[in-house]
Amino acid sequence: MNILKELTWTYVIEAPSLALQREGQRTIIDRLFAVYLRAANAEENWSIFPSYYREELQDAANATERKRIVVDLIAGMTEPQAVEAYKQSLGAWPGLLQQVIR
Repeated sequence: MNILKELTWTYVIEAPSLALQREGQRTIIDRLFAVYLRAANAEENWSIFPSYYREELQDAANATERKRIVVDLIAGMTEPQAVEAYKQSLGAWPGLLQQVIR
């Protein structure tokens, strides 16, 4: 078991070929956390949250609970969902804007 763990660590987790991808993923998570946390602390911005999380935010008693809700939201995202939310947060997701303009 230890050998398999070491192989995984060496060839997957620490693989130099994946280092740039890991940095990109870290950037996505950092950006999403900052955007959602800022929105969680201002009720007028709660519209960026799915309805379930808006309800959770209403029940949150303090900033620590709001932060936990943000963490849970991001942790529950698949990688494609996180990437899509990141693009939207940058204004780089043209889908909706193109539909509105047409």
